Amino acid sequence: MGELRPARPGRRPGLKIGGSLVGKSAGAVVSRVRPGSIAARLGLAPGDRVWEVGGERPRDWIDYRFLTAESLVEVRVVRPDGTEVLFEVEKDPDEDLGLEFTEDVFGGPDAIRTCENHCLFCFVDRLPRGLRPSLYLKDDDFRLSFLHGNFITLTNLDEEDRDRILGQRLSPLYISVHATDPEVRVRLMRNPRAGAVLAQLRELTRAGISVHAQVVVCPGLNDGTHLDRTVADLAALRPNLASVGVVPVGLTRFGPNDSPVRLLTREEAEVLLEQVLRWHRRLGGFVYPADELFLAVGRDVPAAGFYDGFPQLQNGIGLTRMFLDDLARVRRRLARRTATGPAVSFTVLTGRLAAPLVERAVRVLAETTAFRGQVVPVGNAFFGPAVTVAGLLTGSDLERAALDALPSPPGLNLGPVVVPGVALRAGTDELLDGATLSELGRRLGRTVLDGGWLPRHLVRALDSWVREARSS
Repeated sequence: MGELRPARPGRRPGLKIGGSLVGKSAGAVVSRVRPGSIAARLGLAPGDRVWEVGGERPRDWIDYRFLTAESLVEVRVVRPDGTEVLFEVEKDPDEDLGLEFTEDVFGGPDAIRTCENHCLFCFVDRLPRGLRPSLYLKDDDFRLSFLHGNFITLTNLDEEDRDRILGQRLSPLYISVHATDPEVRVRLMRNPRAGAVLAQLRELTRAGISVHAQVVVCPGLNDGTHLDRTVADLAALRPNLASVGVVPVGLTRFGPNDSPVRLLTREEAEVLLEQVLRWHRRLGGFVYPADELFLAVGRDVPAAGFYDGFPQLQNGIGLTRMFLDDLARVRRRLARRTATGPAVSFTVLTGRLAAPLVERAVRVLAETTAFRGQVVPVGNAFFGPAVTVAGLLTGSDLERAALDALPSPPGLNLGPVVVPGVALRAGTDELLDGATLSELGRRLGRTVLDGGWLPRHLVRALDSWVREARSS
């Protein structure tokens, strides 16, 4: 239940959470109040600003959740007109109030902790100008790791950060390790603080913090015996060091010519895959190779049981297996429905690495529905031909590939064009170079759909398009 009463004057921030002073936050603006929630019953509304919880100002979403995880909570709110109101809430300890905010990190984008490394293989450092501004943000924020699964390096943590992670038990965390040998990691990340990672991981895991690690393998730098040492060191920290993902380095055409980092050859990819699989068998899981290693050497990805609940999904590891299993479910479901109406044509644009998988999905649709599709593998002229993943396709490359593949003149075949959802900014229709699906559709003279990343998403997008086309 909740009780409302006027705010008491004279209460000011300055108490401690996790050993650090609170009071720098300007509060958080409510963007949505979930219907039926405690906040809705108390009359909170979008535009209200959460100023204090329990007499303390939350620095961010983590503090907010920490402070509201009590059975009796006081929330001081500032209305848009400046009026202060104090809400007293009695609830189950872990029951959510039902508020959503404009920023996960209450201080806004400027409060995000950024990366202090200069990694030899850093993707952001190799970006050209003119792309979406958010792409140039090199976040290395432990809060975003806890909240969203972003990988961090631990090189920018200070004593206050350490105390907060341990005091609030921020778990799990996702950490880019790359190498446990101090000299190797310092060389890779070009930061003298990088060599302390193993000691940091020991402290975190001993405190009960669950950690998922990743290793980006650069041939000749942290592979071979270095990788064996890294996996063995991390395995010694189980069970709280919960998983390790091994990913081959990816490079664009914008890298410096004198860089010591290069792509793996096919032979090196085969050796790396076998090395990781040996560790996987020896450890009964724990370490998982990237999907692209299987695809690059032409091997089938393992069954779902290999991935032990997919702990490295934040790293993209296991997505191919999830795609194939979803396709099997879609096939069974579509086999039970009756196709009606004339055949509907469509074109799917995707990266070269994923094209064979998408072709399998399109064949299933042709066997079970009236949809008839073609798959167009899109070469990446923007980032370079070595980049084959769908998530790095730009509007310019998609437009070029579509114009080459679609009938001429535009409009001869009125079926939609489908682009991979992983190429879009989350929650928008914006591509890496700032182009939007609607703009792309105008230039192509077609409807352009977000196809998501699973077969069921593709079916849903096509079904929705057909319904709208028939109703118009």
